[in-house]
Amino acid sequence: MELWQYRSRNPAPPKADESRKAEGVSGTVENVVYRSEDTGYTVCHVRPHGGKEMVTVVGNCPAIWVGETLTAEGEWVQHKQHGRQFQAKTITCVPPTSARGIERFLASGMIRGVGKVTAERIVKTFGENTLKIIEKESKRLEEVEGIGATRRRMIKESWDENHGAREIMIFLQSHGVGTAQASRIFREYGANAVNMIRENPFRLCDEIWGIGFKTADRVAQSVGVPKDSELRARAGIIH
Repeated sequence: MELWQYRSRNPAPPKADESRKAEGVSGTVENVVYRSEDTGYTVCHVRPHGGKEMVTVVGNCPAIWVGETLTAEGEWVQHKQHGRQFQAKTITCVPPTSARGIERFLASGMIRGVGKVTAERIVKTFGENTLKIIEKESKRLEEVEGIGATRRRMIKESWDENHGAREIMIFLQSHGVGTAQASRIFREYGANAVNMIRENPFRLCDEIWGIGFKTADRVAQSVGVPKDSELRARAGIIH
């Protein structure tokens, strides 16, 4: 099972007591109230495991969908307008494992060609193995009523795009790139972003708005570019 973790960088969060120890929230994402694709800033409702009442979680993450299992670390704050909410410093998303969770996950709109009815049919056919089937044996999707070769390819391509986007965002954040910057990088470079950055991290300060030499240099050091490399020297001179 994959874990997708993001460190939250929230603009002007409500004041919290810094002396308190970090707390946690874990549950199923019921709905996404607000989300900024540019910054990753997200407000969502989560139903805690074993709980009945939903809680509001606020934090930054590159992507989030209904039906996922979300684990957040941070602390509770009292917002003047919106009341009690959990301010997340880190968010970990885990794909659902139950048939019901997978069905809601697929029906959330994340996959082109899959709506509520199709999601129900797919899960009815493959049960808890559904995500594995889509990932590894997508040809079998044609066993599902209403899915032919064309639609099956659409589903697989959409799945790969979303999956790849998350891997790229995680890579970027693990090397010190913020959510908003990571989003701009992904929009510019697409699925080849990781290879392009590994090859020459300093292209970031030339081609991505809002990223300067210092940020590109930090990424370069993180991915193992030598300090005496010609790429670094050229970028440093231009800077």
